[in-house]
Amino acid sequence: MSNYLKVTNFAVKDGLTTGDPNKIVKGAEINFEFDAIQTAVNGKADLESPVFTGAPKAPTAPLGTETTQIASTLFVKQTIDANNEVGTLGTQDKDAVDITGGTIVGLTQLEIDASAQAGTQASLDVPSRTGAGASGSWAIDITGSPASISTAVVNAAIAGSTLGSIGTYTLLSVDPVPGTFYYVSLNSNLSPGDVSMYQHGVAPGTWRAMGPISGSANGAYATNLYLRYA
Repeated sequence: MSNYLKVTNFAVKDGLTTGDPNKIVKGAEINFEFDAIQTAVNGKADLESPVFTGAPKAPTAPLGTETTQIASTLFVKQTIDANNEVGTLGTQDKDAVDITGGTIVGLTQLEIDASAQAGTQASLDVPSRTGAGASGSWAIDITGSPASISTAVVNAAIAGSTLGSIGTYTLLSVDPVPGTFYYVSLNSNLSPGDVSMYQHGVAPGTWRAMGPISGSANGAYATNLYLRYA
């Protein structure tokens, strides 16, 4: 695109004296000026549907402008920075936001529509569950490196357990009437073959007998070695 600059000053010729050769308006001068005008016009953009080249510029409108005027890229950036309207899902139409790749930062809870739960569970390789709430059970198979679950690790966990913890052993007696387990201690300082038993309180939980059943001196109770497994 070029601008037209006049070369011949025709008004000056009017002030020249008669007979001055420069007073004559020559066809070559007129032709040159019209050619320059034509060249300048051809390089201008049309008012209707212009096609610009290079980096066309426009005035930057003030923030908050809502007209049909041209918006420069600076105006767009200033609007985004001022209103934080891009990059935050909270200000977007959630039904129209399509996230492909990238990383979501700061997400602490993700709600999944009930109709999509089964598909999401399958895509995340989450095992199926029976029941609901705290009573539900999961079909989970635990696999891992043998080095991470070793005998030493198990023994250390048992060694640190308190009395009556799951996985521990203890002597218990069973009250035959209410079916309650009691912690017991034995005293063999009697005659040969006679053992006395002392109960020390209720043992909560679910237990499995790990040895033969024996009776106390009066036969009212059964004493055995038990393993708590629940």
